[in-house]
Amino acid sequence: MVWGGICASGKKTLDFVDQGVKINQEVYRRDILDAVVIPWAQQHFGDADWTFQQDSTPAHKAKMSEDWCKTHFPDFISSVEWPPYSPDLNPTHYSLWSILEAKACAKPHKSLEAMKQSLLLERDRLSPEDLRPIANNFKLLNVSSSSCGSHNTEQLCDTQSKSHQNPCSLLRTNSQLNYWGACRPDHEGGNQLMPVCGINGVTYRSGSAALADFVMVDYVGRCREVGLLASDMGSRCKTVKCPTPVSKYCRLIVPPGACCPVCGGGAFRIIYSRKQLDRAFYALRDVHNSLLTLHGILKELDHLVQVSQCQLTGFLTMEVGIFVALVPRGPRPSGLQMKACEAEAEKISTLISSQSPRITTNLALSSLTVSHMLEPSPNGAAAVLTHGLMSIGILLLGQLLCRVIRIN
Repeated sequence: MVWGGICASGKKTLDFVDQGVKINQEVYRRDILDAVVIPWAQQHFGDADWTFQQDSTPAHKAKMSEDWCKTHFPDFISSVEWPPYSPDLNPTHYSLWSILEAKACAKPHKSLEAMKQSLLLERDRLSPEDLRPIANNFKLLNVSSSSCGSHNTEQLCDTQSKSHQNPCSLLRTNSQLNYWGACRPDHEGGNQLMPVCGINGVTYRSGSAALADFVMVDYVGRCREVGLLASDMGSRCKTVKCPTPVSKYCRLIVPPGACCPVCGGGAFRIIYSRKQLDRAFYALRDVHNSLLTLHGILKELDHLVQVSQCQLTGFLTMEVGIFVALVPRGPRPSGLQMKACEAEAEKISTLISSQSPRITTNLALSSLTVSHMLEPSPNGAAAVLTHGLMSIGILLLGQLLCRVIRIN
């Protein structure tokens, strides 16, 4: 396991925890906070003020750990102030680990020590230009200011299914955030505050919050198991109870890494060009970089959907691609609705593979190069081309090894 930290002005070296060591509140306080964070912060920040942020794993949010942080750090965000099930609010989760994983695991490693050295090397290569945009994703809101809402115009939906014109409006009414974006009627069935596991392996606070992030729900409850990448790799998810299909017309497809089949009209897998993505980032020069995030790409793909009864969903797969499914809206989709969503999926997949001007002239979509439709097999697992699995087998092993050794 490994611990790391970043800020806008610098980065902490990675600290590895020996195998077999259980990270409880005492070990976390003694071996990480006291022995690692304090010396680095004193050297890096000096007498300047700074804020310590962490996620809500048990050792982190334990009373002894939080009391220690409040005593020893200039400012600290406690678990009471931090929204639950919000990995997108933690820079190490949504950015740092994904960057290190993609670079350090680009090729397989022969040993754990070789993987550690690769992680340390890629960490050293992170520049201030890499870190600054991550920190700048966080905005400070002065709720008491009369102009608070004028600079923050993105709508939000609270837990009572009420839309707010901006974050200031939500904070002033002491409301709780459910998801970003205006409340949508088709999400009303999933607005109950019940944790769900998305097919991307992320825990969301409600089904509607997952859909707002273009993610289908895998199963109810916090994420505790993940599925396999292909149906012939064995059985997994023995403790997961999958929901009953909502319609007899469902085309059941199990996304790679998910436990349960989704009721999809059509699904396809997209391969993207990292080189073209880098060119697009350079063209934007840190302006509107949100266009080139996964959410930004899915949002642009959603604009290509012309049937209002179809919802576009998607997530990044371990094969360095994007899994996309067109799923029907509503509690009881009809056969006609399924066929319409399948046709929409085939249309978008064809636009990508044919490199239509609708794709190549859209900066957010210009990195998408190839798309393959996925057909459900009898057990619901999406059929994948055999040569595709053979070519990525070794790469997947390296990525899986990287996933099991990291903690915050």
